[in-house]
Amino acid sequence: FKKADAIVLSIEKLNKLKFADKNMLKSKQRMRACLEYILDENESSGNTRMDIVTLRKKCNELTPECIGEFVSVVKEDNSNIYFDNYTKKISTSNAHDTEVYIANKLIEMLKKSNTWNINTELYRELDGFTLTDEQMGTLEKLCQHNVSILTAPAGSGKSASVKNAIEMLKKHNKSYMLCTPTGKSSKVLSAYTGEDSG
Repeated sequence: FKKADAIVLSIEKLNKLKFADKNMLKSKQRMRACLEYILDENESSGNTRMDIVTLRKKCNELTPECIGEFVSVVKEDNSNIYFDNYTKKISTSNAHDTEVYIANKLIEMLKKSNTWNINTELYRELDGFTLTDEQMGTLEKLCQHNVSILTAPAGSGKSASVKNAIEMLKKHNKSYMLCTPTGKSSKVLSAYTGEDSG
């Protein structure tokens, strides 16, 4: 977007670009492109939504000449942008639809009750790494719930806990799926566990 926009601005300055007497500098198309660019960058950073105030500020920084079109672009019937009027959050429609799909699948999975009677202590140590009692809680919760979400700060042993959990699940012929919120975390987890986590 930034390179294309710079080219459009250069041409505009030379007064060579006019569309039906509409100034491209202040156009709705430019605002739409800017908005979609910012949302795509936001997703690349691992975020799926952005509050409308922050998005407007970023659009104003990049394209102040067409900020007057911001509201009309957000309100227009656009298959690429989703705006939640209640939360005042905005995202790409693809990210929104994906999150709704995942949420519905999780709700469906949570309705089913599964408890596995597995001695988790057998999986405290793997490849010379011993899990702490807190990390062992990951394995215990995994045996009690259909869906487990593991969150913790960097360096806290999430990957080691997951590696031990995978070992336990494989030994007991249990199915599992690893998911991470970002491409970077997916690569780290895949490299550590040897499993696909995309």
